[in-house]
Amino acid sequence: MKASRSPRSSPSSATPPLLSAVRPGHYPLPDGETAVELTIRPELYRPAFAADLSSEETAVLAVSQRPFAAIFDDRAQAAAWKTLPSWAVVATSDKAIPPDGERHMAKRAGAQMIEVDASHSIALS
Repeated sequence: MKASRSPRSSPSSATPPLLSAVRPGHYPLPDGETAVELTIRPELYRPAFAADLSSEETAVLAVSQRPFAAIFDDRAQAAAWKTLPSWAVVATSDKAIPPDGERHMAKRAGAQMIEVDASHSIALS
């Protein structure tokens, strides 16, 4: 099935659909402080993350998602693609990571690349 465009995402839209769909929450740390974790607002899960899946599938995924925290704070110690062969799949209907960004990362890694008409949830597409 071809991905449908969310009303929030026009080609000229400055904010990718995923960024406007993310909702922060807080969780306690052992030292008494709190940290931020992120989830995708259930009502925006399908257009932002899995537009090519059925409404029934994304309804389940939206309420069963696990939060993600500090994913942009951690950096790998070493990039395996610098010394190992790499492969990449570009999801051409991805609303979470723009396909041009996926292509850039794959080229930077020297990866063998294929393109598939799928959303960010490519494993389920």
